[in-house]
Amino acid sequence: MSVIVPFKRKKIIFDNLLDRNYRNYLKTEEWAEKRAEIRDKANGECELCFNFIGNKGVVHHINYDNLFNETGSNEMYICRGCHLDAHNNH
Repeated sequence: MSVIVPFKRKKIIFDNLLDRNYRNYLKTEEWAEKRAEIRDKANGECELCFNFIGNKGVVHHINYDNLFNETGSNEMYICRGCHLDAHNNH
């Protein structure tokens, strides 16, 4: 799946993927389990600023090549501030 990610315009366009499918995916038990695995691997700390964030962090996709098939190797558990910075700096 190819992806165009123009972060400066703060818009993500997925080829062959409707945004609502992704939003629905984020509500599934499968995603909750993957998110928990990624969080636990980071010990509840932001992987960029290293602050403890417990369960309040977000999973940041480094790229969207493995969307819906996340393994933890292409995702980071980070705080909301670092997540905003990550998207604003691309």
